[in-house]
Amino acid sequence: MITRMKDMEESGFTLIELCIGIALFAIIFAGMSQIFVAAYQVYESSIQRDTALQSSRAVLTIVKGEIEAAESISSPIVEEKEPMAVSLLQYQKNGQLYALYQNANKQDELRLESNADTKTFHIEGLQSISFNRINQQQIEFTVHVVYKKQSKIMKEVITMLN
Repeated sequence: MITRMKDMEESGFTLIELCIGIALFAIIFAGMSQIFVAAYQVYESSIQRDTALQSSRAVLTIVKGEIEAAESISSPIVEEKEPMAVSLLQYQKNGQLYALYQNANKQDELRLESNADTKTFHIEGLQSISFNRINQQQIEFTVHVVYKKQSKIMKEVITMLN
């Protein structure tokens, strides 16, 4: 019986051993949680960058298709059509005059107008669009998109096909 009590006393952990074990676990857990937080921030940042990039590409695709199909393009202009709507570019396509507008109040709104119809595009994070005429057939197009903290500026030279 004496041997059994001695075995029972020696089995198990002391209070100091438990405290050291808990402290080690807490240190390891804190380090692991920092790794997870950093990984999540990288993930969020990449999602924001991808969204800004997709928005930029959407604008480029819309405008590029219109300009490539244009018969003639007037020099890029800035004029107030209606309150806070700025005309960025006017062009002729299929014998009809078109104008591309950006709403200054709603910067993410891009409007394509003709006498026949109006198309409105909502581009998330759109900040600005600008055009620079290179020659009679080419225009340099710049789009600036900001989504949360990610900023993306894309430039492309567009050539009229007609």
